[in-house]
Amino acid sequence: MKANKIICCEYNRAHITKALFQLKELPVILPNKPFSQEDGIDKEDIPPIVSTLKERYKNKKIILYQGAFQPERQLDHFFEAVDSLPDEYVFFLMGTDNEYKKALRKKYENKRNIFLPFLPSPLHLHVTQMAYIGVLTYIPLGKKLGQMLNVLYCAPNKIYKYAKFGIPMITNDLPALKFAFLENKAGIAVTDPLSVS
Repeated sequence: MKANKIICCEYNRAHITKALFQLKELPVILPNKPFSQEDGIDKEDIPPIVSTLKERYKNKKIILYQGAFQPERQLDHFFEAVDSLPDEYVFFLMGTDNEYKKALRKKYENKRNIFLPFLPSPLHLHVTQMAYIGVLTYIPLGKKLGQMLNVLYCAPNKIYKYAKFGIPMITNDLPALKFAFLENKAGIAVTDPLSVS
């Protein structure tokens, strides 16, 4: 099979792909597209749940997780961290329902850990813009090389969504995100293993 160009979404992935497949040249690096909503979010009707959240939590500092609910996200540590913070901090978790989300909800839901339903794009950005801190975590739990590399060198669109509203981000110690955050002064990478202290 031949390809005119090989494309990767992140610098490290491009080098790994070149080495793994013994390519003659480095794949083209085409980062995930920034999410531009100059014409979108302002034209959408604000969902009733957003209006309710804005009123109810207007005096709170919202730590926000938006994304998939999977064990590799290791969100338990963030519940513990929020519990150690002053009452002005609350933890919003937003994404599609599944068994893992249900298990987390059963274990942690309370007045400071608020589980939100999925809102389709671009409506979810109404919640994003409320955040004080954005959370991104990816722990390599897979046993296959491809799964582990996908986690270690992720390039999630979430970084653009949080950055769009000037929201600082926190992640675990991943090569791709750590250096992107350092280079752009957009957030911090917490050393693994994640812990409250």
